[in-house]
Amino acid sequence: MFDVVNVVLANLVKTFSIDKNLFVGISLRREDHVCSRYERGLSYNSLQDVIKYLRREGYLTYDKGFYNKDLGEGRSTRIRMTEKLCQDPSRMGMLEPQSDGEGQDGSSGILITGTETIIQVFYPEIIRLKDREKELCFYDDTPATKRMRDNLNRFNVFASKHSIDLCVSDGEFRSVLDRKSPEESEERRYGWGSDQNERFIDLTRNRLHRVFNCSFDQGGRFYGGWWQGVPRAMRMYITINGEPTQELDYAGLHLAMLYAKVGEPLVGDPYILEGIGPEYRKLVKVTLMKMINAETRRMRRPEGMPLPPGMTWTTLRDAIAQSHPAIAAYLKSGEGIRLQRLDADVAEDVMLSMMHRGILVLPIHDSFVVDYRYADILRSEMLRAYRKRLGAEIGIEADQSMIDELVSPSEDEVRDFMARRQAGSDFRGYRERNRASQDRKSTRDAVEPSTPIQPRMSPHEITPTFPRPKSVDSESWTYFEYVAFWPLASPSPALVP
Repeated sequence: MFDVVNVVLANLVKTFSIDKNLFVGISLRREDHVCSRYERGLSYNSLQDVIKYLRREGYLTYDKGFYNKDLGEGRSTRIRMTEKLCQDPSRMGMLEPQSDGEGQDGSSGILITGTETIIQVFYPEIIRLKDREKELCFYDDTPATKRMRDNLNRFNVFASKHSIDLCVSDGEFRSVLDRKSPEESEERRYGWGSDQNERFIDLTRNRLHRVFNCSFDQGGRFYGGWWQGVPRAMRMYITINGEPTQELDYAGLHLAMLYAKVGEPLVGDPYILEGIGPEYRKLVKVTLMKMINAETRRMRRPEGMPLPPGMTWTTLRDAIAQSHPAIAAYLKSGEGIRLQRLDADVAEDVMLSMMHRGILVLPIHDSFVVDYRYADILRSEMLRAYRKRLGAEIGIEADQSMIDELVSPSEDEVRDFMARRQAGSDFRGYRERNRASQDRKSTRDAVEPSTPIQPRMSPHEITPTFPRPKSVDSESWTYFEYVAFWPLASPSPALVP
């Protein structure tokens, strides 16, 4: 019973620390609480008892889920912690109200302090296989899946020792997801973005998993990092351990891979077509991506992206195909999902080689974010990994960086720049997160659990204080996770039904 109490309370506390109005979506169907490769499995009866008790005592807000068979629509039950529980820390023996009161932006939350109040996340299977309906399916382990799991576990443990954040004002943080372009919305349909439907930036989501499609020859990309959902225009503000970063991209990755397959060089900008102005480059890029991923001629036109004058959706696709005759056989063949396996293996090579150097890189499928001081090393490793897998050359492009305005800066100049940037009152959230990260770093060895709850699940610490999302209402919620207070010190007996 206590295990269930711990997990439910830790979910409520984690969500409350993001925003007191944020819900946790939780399925109360018995079949969703079984132990499997993908789920740890909690006692269904105990889960029901715990939630009923918390509701009865006024510690829980409860929004019952529903399912309409006629419409085929519904939603999970949603729960959230009430301030009564936060204001009565003796009931839990683990919480303290936020010491400095309500924040300037109207936010409130809790500080999770002391070794007994660290929240740990225990992650389920990180090598995931989905069927054609996008549902997780079971598989037998092989030496290859074991190797991939071991590699990714090592990377996740390494990444957990770093602080990954977004150096923007609290106001910008709340609205960051509103800045996605139509191009990025389309890219998400084909596995180029995050695999979560984000409503806000949750900085606790910084552990990766791999997703394969139908077989281990298809897909395999890395998902799960909050930075993958950040709009491209805002990624320049990502920081690693408080340092500004640089993002490096493979230029036209899937096109370059297809040309490498046929032994032809990819010359020039593949997204600039004769007779079509450069202002339509993004449209051409998205359309070509669709054509590589599609298995038939039927595909939807990108939303929010106007066509060139005098062209239809069909004539645009024909013009693109005519511009790339060497790879015409791969267009509308579904080759994209197989290329994803190849680019994921390249990404793994880059991540592991940089990790062996003691340098963290954050993968975003065809690009990587790294501490600006190590950009040249990353460039070399990206080229090496591509040559190893494809036996060809490829271009590397540097995206805009937060410190581009500085010309060949010294580390002291960058440090001064970062201090000035976050000095204002509207950067209070970023400063608090940095301070919390430094505190965790100084005590990490003391709170490292010796035995995970389940062998496949790796522990990870949670940052306790975040700026509020832009707007929080009954439609704003996050996922129920297998999180727990660590060590597993029993809460007040009053909280155990």
